[in-house]
Amino acid sequence: MASKEDWCADKLSKLLNEDLRISTLNEIKEHFQEVSDSEATQTAEILQLPLVFDCLNDSNSEQVDLACEVLSLCLEKLDIAETTNRYSIPLERALTHPNSGVKLMALNEISRLVKCENARKHQLVSELSKRLLLTNVIKCVGVENLQVAVTASNIIVCFGTIATDSLLTSNVLSTIREMMAINEIVRLRFYELFVDICSTSREAHNKIVSAGLLSPMMNEITSKDVLLRLNIIEIISKLVKFDYGYDYLDNESCIDRIFRQIMNADDPIFQQLCEPGILKFFGHMAHCKPNQVFNKYPQIFDKIFVNLESSDYTAVKVSLETLAYIASSDKAIIDSFVGDKMTRAIRSISNRLQNLPTKDKVLILCWMEDLLKVNGNEIDSEICLKWFEAFSQNPMDLVMHFVHNPFEEVRLGGLGIINSLSAYVWGQTRIKQFPGLIEFLMNRTVETSKIVKELKYSIIANLVANDFNVFQIETVKQFENFLKEGTFYVQAATEIAFESNE
Repeated sequence: MASKEDWCADKLSKLLNEDLRISTLNEIKEHFQEVSDSEATQTAEILQLPLVFDCLNDSNSEQVDLACEVLSLCLEKLDIAETTNRYSIPLERALTHPNSGVKLMALNEISRLVKCENARKHQLVSELSKRLLLTNVIKCVGVENLQVAVTASNIIVCFGTIATDSLLTSNVLSTIREMMAINEIVRLRFYELFVDICSTSREAHNKIVSAGLLSPMMNEITSKDVLLRLNIIEIISKLVKFDYGYDYLDNESCIDRIFRQIMNADDPIFQQLCEPGILKFFGHMAHCKPNQVFNKYPQIFDKIFVNLESSDYTAVKVSLETLAYIASSDKAIIDSFVGDKMTRAIRSISNRLQNLPTKDKVLILCWMEDLLKVNGNEIDSEICLKWFEAFSQNPMDLVMHFVHNPFEEVRLGGLGIINSLSAYVWGQTRIKQFPGLIEFLMNRTVETSKIVKELKYSIIANLVANDFNVFQIETVKQFENFLKEGTFYVQAATEIAFESNE
């Protein structure tokens, strides 16, 4: 039997013959797929890959695809340092290949490098930044193929996080600006990756700002291109989550400019396209910094509550999501600033609920579920009780009406609210007092849907986990036995055989 060295030498020799390349690449591919990981690693270390890289320089797409597969199988078995030292130049060239698959093969290997947790990572990344590898990755952000562009963007974000200074050298910045000049779509990709790098640390943010990479984006917030504005507002919403990001946007008057746009908008096209994005922006901001929003921009919530009365599904949906997102962070501040408006809005929505299409019913039921989810303090419990009681004159009757709805998505919406109630003393009390509800939750035979059974099981699990001594010991034991049996337990039928009288 030939040694690994002889086997590799034989394959490399055959790759020199153009007529044998496809069959040889197939042999190498099948070998790596069949052998153990340890043997594959040993083979990859012996096999000289430049000849496989050379197979990429061909118009035969089958050969190019096979070479990519072989290279991926080999490179992933090699140590990161070995790949960098031995194959950085072929990888540089692969990034400029016209075939998107070749670019992706090289990008995936580079991604493995920048994401590795090896102690030598900083040394390796520093070495990479001295070569064309980094600028070629940046150029991939500007290509038409979205998968290539996204993979390259992710690499730049990782690289910018661990070696920001290397990303901001004059030659690299020149390449970035060259790519950003291609078109609006590419420019937005770079804006997004800049913000992603800024989101990793204050230090990275300060360096990106000092390099002037965010300034053009700030200027385009008031662009006449409505879709461009919409995309930029969505991108910078990531920054308001951080103190330094919020301070930067505030100092640049960015938040004020966005606020004025939504308050002064008379253009129906702008309202239709941009208003949802702006509301989401302030929702992100209020989730992280509720006091700033409620104190400086209270009119935003007037806009939200007006939207809740609208017949426009999109406006209602965005406003509901925004309120639920803020409530997931701080229910008390909503109650203190717009408590009466909130209860009136819940009551108004509930009154319209019965006559809405199914998709709207589901949307509102899911909103109430999110609104009532526990945040972990007694104040929230009292607020959620007030919101639940505003849902209807007899809120449990209304919720159970949807729990017994024939449409699965509506039943799930109703059960979702019951699930949220199970985290509160008052919620468990209402579950206990509603006739037949406990028996219904523990009855597996009435449901055919897997997801409904799982949700009912989850409710029982929550009742046990949040033990407020609401239920009697015997009932708790029944809960525990139900959980022990599992979600899909089926009681076996017992057959009794009678002896014949013969």
